[in-house]
Amino acid sequence: MKKAFILLTVLLASTVFFYSPALAEETITATVVTRGDDLNVRDNPSKRAVIIGRCTPGEEVEIIYIQDGWAHIRAFTESGDRGWVSAEYLSVSTELNGLYFNATNGRVRIRQKPSESAKTSAWLPKGKETQVNQISLDVNGNLWGRTSKGWILMECLVRKEDIS
Repeated sequence: MKKAFILLTVLLASTVFFYSPALAEETITATVVTRGDDLNVRDNPSKRAVIIGRCTPGEEVEIIYIQDGWAHIRAFTESGDRGWVSAEYLSVSTELNGLYFNATNGRVRIRQKPSESAKTSAWLPKGKETQVNQISLDVNGNLWGRTSKGWILMECLVRKEDIS
C-alpha cells in the first residue's frame, strides 16, 4: 500500500500539474488561498501581464494546466472567464486533506512556505505522525501538505493507514 500511495502521488503530480491543454480530458478544482487579498488574474503567465480580473479568497477555480509556476484557470462564473494566476496561491481539492501521515525516510524538513528554498521551521522524525490540513503546489508543481508546524513535501510522507 505504501508504494501504491507514493505511485498515486507521483501520477497525480505528473498528470495534474504538468499536463498540456491538448492532453487534458479533465480539469482539477482548486481553491484560492491568500491572506485576505484578492488574487490577480492576468492575461498571460507573467507578473507584468495585464490584470483582467480578480479571484477572492475561498473562490473555486478550475486548473486547465500549469506553466512555469502559473496556473491557467477558468473561474466558476457565468462567463467561465479564463486567465492566469500564480499557482502558489491555489490549494488543490483532494481527499488527502485531513488525513494523518508519517515520515517515510529519516527525518523530514518542515518548511515555512510550500517551497524547497523556504526556511526549515521544524523537523518531522521518522515514524512521527502529523495531520495534513491543506494540499498546495509550488511553482514547480510539487505537492505540499500543510501541517500545524508548516509545509512538508508530500513525496516524503506515507498515509498512516498504509504502514504495515
